[in-house]
Amino acid sequence: MACTKSSTAVLMSQPLSMPDADVVFYPQFFGRATSDAFLQELLAHTEWQQETIRLWGKAIDVPRLTAWYGDAGISYTYSGITAMAKPWTPTLLTIKHRIEEVAGVCFKQRALESLSGRT
Repeated sequence: MACTKSSTAVLMSQPLSMPDADVVFYPQFFGRATSDAFLQELLAHTEWQQETIRLWGKAIDVPRLTAWYGDAGISYTYSGITAMAKPWTPTLLTIKHRIEEVAGVCFKQRALESLSGRT
């Protein structure tokens, strides 16, 4: 799929003032029911992982659950952890394509995080 900005995508947006950043907030990017359905699907079916890093010679659990999805063959390394991307799910592809349509940017990978440590 070619990632091009859609001329038909008209959404209300608000620029957010943040230092050294260009951030635009779309409060109604997806409707409430769609957003709720996406959240429930992602919480129920995301392949969460608890990563461990070494800090001062000790193994410490990263304080969040993570999941890495993307195009085939994509990997990501941080803090000595290498994650191979899992294949995009239908839900993630739907979200990804909509964002690409509005932003005019292609994404090859996406990390998901559960900061509460609960799914």
